[in-house]
Amino acid sequence: MCVSSGTFHSQLLVSIREWQAWRFTNVVLGLLVVGWALVSSQASVSLGQIVLSVLILGCGVVARYAFWLILATTSFWVIQIESLINLFEGMFAVGRWPTSIYPGWLRALLTFLVPVAFAVTVPAEVLAARLNSSTLALAVGVSFTLFLPAHLLWRWGVRRYSGASA
Repeated sequence: MCVSSGTFHSQLLVSIREWQAWRFTNVVLGLLVVGWALVSSQASVSLGQIVLSVLILGCGVVARYAFWLILATTSFWVIQIESLINLFEGMFAVGRWPTSIYPGWLRALLTFLVPVAFAVTVPAEVLAARLNSSTLALAVGVSFTLFLPAHLLWRWGVRRYSGASA
């Protein structure tokens, strides 16, 4: 097995090691809430908007995964990574509300440092017909710009990992 294939397989294994199927109830509930909101507001949503929203949501998932992978990779060098992971989860909890309600500095932090806006707010903007093409391009760019360095950092960390022994 070549090193790059092995590091990809190790990345996949680490990514799904705590897979919990019951968490898909959150996805189903989220879709129900979005559907209910669209029906109750009598919004006219085109098939194109729905497809674009799903695409942007996928970009948000990739960005969130890449950010998580960067944090997980730091566990090669940092012993108490749980605190950092908890901070990350707390930052994504802020994404329950549209980023437009926050002050400019926090909105920038939630858009570019921790990509909450691309995972939560931007897909909703598509459905509300408030998304412009530059935000769309930025969302796609951010997701792939985060994923590539995250994968490369993982490969670099696996190659230099010497073990957990004392």
